[in-house]
Amino acid sequence: SGDVLSNPFTGTQVLDPDFNDVQTFTMDCGANQGQFRMNSNTGLITLSSEYDLDDAGKTQEVVTCTVTATDKGGHTVSTQLSITVNEINDNAPVLDKGSYSYFVSQCTSVGSPIGQVTSTDKDVQPEHKDVTFDLTSNVGFLVGNDGKIHVAQDLCDVPVGTKYDLTLTASNADGLKDTAPVTVVITDPTTTTSTTSTTTTTTTAAPPTAGGSTSSMDGFFDNLENLAWFVPAVILAAIMVALLFYFLYKCIRNSDALSRLCCKRKTSISKVRDPQKIDGKYEWNVWSHSDYTDTKIEMR
Repeated sequence: SGDVLSNPFTGTQVLDPDFNDVQTFTMDCGANQGQFRMNSNTGLITLSSEYDLDDAGKTQEVVTCTVTATDKGGHTVSTQLSITVNEINDNAPVLDKGSYSYFVSQCTSVGSPIGQVTSTDKDVQPEHKDVTFDLTSNVGFLVGNDGKIHVAQDLCDVPVGTKYDLTLTASNADGLKDTAPVTVVITDPTTTTSTTSTTTTTTTAAPPTAGGSTSSMDGFFDNLENLAWFVPAVILAAIMVALLFYFLYKCIRNSDALSRLCCKRKTSISKVRDPQKIDGKYEWNVWSHSDYTDTKIEMR
């Protein structure tokens, strides 16, 4: 806004037969009327506000206006004026983050990438989107124009915990730029260590092979979940066996108690003899006895 366009009427006179006549200028740009203004005495054209093509995604736009010259007598003459607006590199690149932090293992090889940065640019033409990245205080690390940050020196002698404070800059050909701080911290080198982990799995046991194998049992006792129920079960079984032996001991020591506690009283018919025919009649001999008495009763 406020920029003055080159005067299209420089070196051109408005032809008027009247001697020493004076003309004033007006300009009508239709829908873009508020975008430009013309000096009524000199014909100079000034931008009233910024004309931005980036939001519309255009590289060029032509504005057509009608310019009219009017003399003191009210006589007029008109002509068409075309104003061509070209998209320019007027936007700075914008980094994707406000700050960056990286942790790099000691002895990371030179050339190894440690991070990726990107930027955006509202300009439309591809050549206006070109960006160059740079790391100020290029100590230990470099950034390429692809946005990848690399290790640039041997870090094996750098103490663990060392912190690098750098500044990342993204700039275009016209010097418009964006910056962000970058922090790199050196950590312990990556080493290969043996670790033990517990994994619970469900498997189907294979049938035992001839000669027996202890591998299945070893695997059984290696599982903590199996031990969690197996140990209480063994303790409970031992208690039950001890109680059984205790009651047997009590029964053996006390015959009365044995009869009451350990045995069940029953009465049975021990034998029924085959019928015998005596004097034309049948005879049965039946004995009834108790488990605890020798009393015998004979009935006919």
